Amino acid sequence: MDEFVRRIRDPEPHEPVTWSSRADRAGLHHSSHTTTEVSMPIDGPEAHWAWLMSHGNRWLYDALDPVDRAALRERVLRSLREDHPAGGTRLIAGAEFHRIVKPTVTP
Repeated sequence: MDEFVRRIRDPEPHEPVTWSSRADRAGLHHSSHTTTEVSMPIDGPEAHWAWLMSHGNRWLYDALDPVDRAALRERVLRSLREDHPAGGTRLIAGAEFHRIVKPTVTP
């Protein structure tokens, strides 16, 4: 992926938004979080590609010129077919879970 990222301009720097700050803005409290790996069946490399495009990777694809877009797509599909532990038929990803609660008010 680094090869393709270098082909686009640097993204604008921004201050990341945290779950704590989101909760605070909503009048809630971010009390904890945990991460785990999940593995779910998926209909193959094309479906896996579609999932990748809808989960935070489209920015890279959209920033490339049409020739590089096609090369990226083909490289990812080939990698899913040949290098993925399940041939691209399982979505294996990290998942992060956040516990956000309504603060208790004491009289």
